Order: sequence, then C-alpha cells, then structure tokens
Amino acid sequence: MPNLLKPTSQHVLQGKVMNSYNVIFKGEIAEGKDRDKLSQALAKFLKVPEGKAHLLFSGNPICIKKALSEAEANALTAKLNGVGIITYIKPATTQASSTTPVAAPSVTPKQAAKPTIEAKPSTATKPTVKSYDDLSKGWQKVFAEFDLRQADKLGYFASAKSPAHTSRPKMEQFKGNYLVGFNMLAFFFGPLYYMVKGMWKKGIYLMVFLSIFNIVCLGILSFITDKDLTPLMGIIDSVICASIAHYDYYRYYKLGETSWPWMPNWMVSTKGVSIAVVVLILGIGALFLIGTSSDISRVKNSPLPYFNEYEIGKALDSYSACDNIQWEELENNRGLKFVQYTCNIYRPSAESNYVAEIKMLNDFYDNELKQPNTLKDYIENQRKWEIIQWPIDPKQYNVIAQFSIVDGVTKVLYTGAEIIYPNEKYNKNEAYQDRWFFQSIRNDVSVAQPAREIIKPRLDVEEFRKTIETVRQNRASW
Repeated sequence: MPNLLKPTSQHVLQGKVMNSYNVIFKGEIAEGKDRDKLSQALAKFLKVPEGKAHLLFSGNPICIKKALSEAEANALTAKLNGVGIITYIKPATTQASSTTPVAAPSVTPKQAAKPTIEAKPSTATKPTVKSYDDLSKGWQKVFAEFDLRQADKLGYFASAKSPAHTSRPKMEQFKGNYLVGFNMLAFFFGPLYYMVKGMWKKGIYLMVFLSIFNIVCLGILSFITDKDLTPLMGIIDSVICASIAHYDYYRYYKLGETSWPWMPNWMVSTKGVSIAVVVLILGIGALFLIGTSSDISRVKNSPLPYFNEYEIGKALDSYSACDNIQWEELENNRGLKFVQYTCNIYRPSAESNYVAEIKMLNDFYDNELKQPNTLKDYIENQRKWEIIQWPIDPKQYNVIAQFSIVDGVTKVLYTGAEIIYPNEKYNKNEAYQDRWFFQSIRNDVSVAQPAREIIKPRLDVEEFRKTIETVRQNRASW
C-alpha cells in the first residue's frame, strides 16, 4: 500500500499525476532589503563560501531546492519570499497518468543486466560562472553590480533599467551607478588603457572611431565658429572612454569578448585590424591637417617680417613682457578676415604696492620721527606726487599685431598698442612702425613704453626700506 502513494518505475497512482518541483532564485530581492545581508544569509543556507556570495546575484537562474512536492515547494518559497528573497516554483519531471495501475513490462535477464542510466540534471538553471577571486576587491564590486543588472545578457543601457537594479532604494541605485559609471584611468589614458588591460582590438578600434568622430565634429564646428575646439573634443573622447571601460572589461573578463558584438567578422580578423591601423594613421594625419589649416596656424608658421630667422608664432609667443597672450580669428564690418595677436601687459601689483608704501611712510613718520626734519618734507612730497600721478599712469598696455592671409602669403595689417588708464576717458591707441615693432619683439625689448615701469611699479617698498635704514643710520651718527 505505501508503494501506491508515490509513483515508481512500476506503478502510478490511479487518476492522478505525481509532480515534483524545483525552487528557483534569479537574483531578485524585495525592495528596501539589504542585498549584502541577504546574500550572506543565502550563501550560508546553500553552503556557498561567503567570498563567492556575490555570484548568487549574477542574474542566472539558480536551483535552491529540487524534487520537492508542491506543498514543500510552496512552503519554502513563502519562507524565502517572506525575508525578501524572491523565488519561483518550476515543475520538474511529470509522470504519465493512468486510470488503473499498470504492471511494469517484463524485463529479460539481458535487459536486467544493463544498469539503469539516470537522467543528468539540467545545467540551464545552474550555469558555470567564472570566479572573480583573482580580481581586486574594487573590480569584484564592479562585476557584482553588473551581474546584479544582468549586463552580460541585457547589454549596457538596458541593464541600467533592469528590475533588479531599479527595485533597489534610490541611494543603492546611486551607489551602483557611481560604482560602474566612470573609470578614472580610462579618462586619462583612453584607448591605451584598453590595450594595457588586454583589450587591444577594442583599443585600436576605439582610436579609429574616436578619430572619425573628431574629424566629423570639427568639420561641422568649423562652419559654426572659428575657435579651435580640438581640446574640447579631447575631453569628450576621454569621457566616452571612461564611461564604457568598466563594462567592456567586464565582458572581456567574464565572456572573453575581445570585440564588440555588433562588429562584423571581417573587422575582428587580422586583416580587418590591419586596415583599422591604417585608417587610424590616416585619421591622425587628417586631424593634424585640420589643426594646422586654420589661419592662426598659418600665420604663426610664417616667417617673422623683416627677420626671417624666426617664425611669427615663436617670436610673439616668447615675448617676455607679456602677462597674457591671445590669438584670435576676427572679421571687420567690411568682411575682411584677419588674425589678431594681443599681448596683455598688466600692472596688477602697483596699486597695492602704493598703498603699502604710503602706510609704511606713515608708520615711519609717526613712530620713528619724533622731531621735524627734512625727511618729513620728503615723505609729504612723495605722497603728493604718487597721489597725483597714479590716476594718470597707464594700468595696462595691449600690444597688438594684425595679419591677413593673401594668396597664401601672410601680410601685416597693423602693429600698435592700446593704452588703458584707471580713468577710462584717458584710453588711447598708438600705431607703431612695422619694422621697429618686429625688431623690438625679436630682440625682446619693450614696444609699449613705459612697459617696464608697469611691470615694476614706481613705488618700490624694498627700495624705500633701504632708504629708511640709511636715514636711521645717519641719525645714529648725529
């Protein structure tokens, strides 16, 4: 009688089908639950080493218990779901039903001698996952986050919207996005970082794609603005590399992926990679030509007028009087395009030095000179002179040279200086003779008088301190 309660190879229960069930875990947990705590608890329940607990959340179906009755499977599922571990019941094998007990077919001695071959358990519910033990803790966390999102199945963008990720609290989502979102080394080293990590095919093709991207963007931007935006494109390239490096290395390490899945086979072959290298060299050459084709570059590479031993760019950029240098492509109201070089010469410390020296003069007069003498007259005169002189002394000179490209030849349009005063009503422009201007630049002497006085303010605290010390010594000898 007990044998009739359970299907065997010889009998089935009349009118009923006896099923067994597996309890499956897909890496999902209830919203608001702590994944780290649940992973450790589940690892302990399944007798999995704690160091490999993160593999349980890879997103691949894992059979927690199998061959349970329906009641047992429901009970276990309810228990796990109650603590936040979301599980599912899946039917295992189903026996054929019969209306009456059926005797087993007779077995010949020859057949009985053959051992029964048991069906191998399905591996679909428990796939082999590459261990992350050889990785650093930082990479293990990155890979565990991608496993949670099932990034190896869903892809980079779709995995960001996976229920396993979006069902977490907002703070955990933010931490996960921060963990996998930006690779600082890839930002600084770009495709070279790929090659160091073993992804040399992706590194080469990344260089090719970014070069083509830059050429197209710079070509479009050249119609919008005359400014050199090559540095901006470099930053964009770095951000692209930094954003995808984590995911690419994850697929390389876990799946052995050396190229992107959308790439055709011919691109992955040795011939395709060789073609990519040639395209890369041509692309770099094209970028170089784009960078040197601007009027600014042409002017800077032209010989210095009257003194051909220097290039214009080398001579003007090394002019030591400048505090700041600007090169611009401009157009006047009559449609003439030209290149303007501006050398800014400031007097940033003159006013502060003046205030400091006047204070020192006052302190010296009040604290050191108790009796009237000729030094008092010197101090007062010095004060009056500087107070009168300061508003009418220039505070800045802008040394200017303008060039135009005519039939491929650089022509000088204007050389001079814009003189800026504290009171703007005194501002004025002065034109210089071209040969004298470029000779001064070549010899590195001031073309904006009194430029040296601007760089070194008239009031020199150290110089006056020496004067005071001399007066003090003279007084001691009286």
